[in-house]
Amino acid sequence: MFHQLQVIKDQIEYRYGGGVIKNHSTAIQNGLFDQLTLVFLNPNEFSATQFSKYSLSAILDYLQKTHIYYLEKCLNEISLSLSVLTYKGDYKKYLSPVLQHAFTTYISELKLHIDEEESDLFPYIRSLINAKESGRLEFSFEQKLMLINHLLHHTDEPEKKLRSLIELLEDKKEHFEDQLALNVLLSKLESFERDLLVHAKLEEQVLIPKALELEKEVLEYTDF
Repeated sequence: MFHQLQVIKDQIEYRYGGGVIKNHSTAIQNGLFDQLTLVFLNPNEFSATQFSKYSLSAILDYLQKTHIYYLEKCLNEISLSLSVLTYKGDYKKYLSPVLQHAFTTYISELKLHIDEEESDLFPYIRSLINAKESGRLEFSFEQKLMLINHLLHHTDEPEKKLRSLIELLEDKKEHFEDQLALNVLLSKLESFERDLLVHAKLEEQVLIPKALELEKEVLEYTDF
C-alpha cells in the first residue's frame, strides 16, 4: 500500500516538474494534490463536489499538464514495455502484430482527442477565465463549438479500448515467456487506465460544468 501511494504521488508530482510540489501551485498547497492522490487509489470514489471547490484555472492546469504527461512519459513507457515482451513458441507471429496494431490504433485516437481539446476546448475555457478579469471575451466559433460538441458527443471509447487491450493480454497470459515483463506491462496499463478514468471524470463532472457556469456569467457582462 505504501509503495502504491508513493508511485501515485510521484506520478502526480511529475506533471508539475518534479521537486517539492508545493512550490509549483497554490492550488496544490490547498489540497488538490492530496485529493488527487486519494482518488487515484480508488477512482470509483471520485466526488465532483470535492474537486469543485478548486478554481477552474487549477483544474484546467492539471488536465493540460496531464496531457503532456501522457504524451511524453506514459505512452512511451507502455510502448517500450510492449516491445520487450517475449512469446512462447510461434505465438509471436500472430500475437505480437495484433497487440502492436491495437496499441498503435489506440495511441492515434487518444492523440487526436488530446489535440482537439488542446486546440479548441481548453483555449476557449482559458479565454473565459481571462475574460472574467479583462471584461472582454475573445474566441473563435470553432472553440465555442468544441465545448458544445464535448457535451453532446463525448464517449468512453478510449477507456473501453484500453480495457480491451488489458483483457487481451490477460486472456493470452500463458503464451508469454517472460511473465515478469508481462506483469510490468499490465501494471503500467492498469495505472494508465485509472489515470484516464480520473481525467475523464474531472473533465465531465468538474471542468465542463464550471466552464458553462463561467461562460454564462461572462457573456452577461463582457464585450465579444
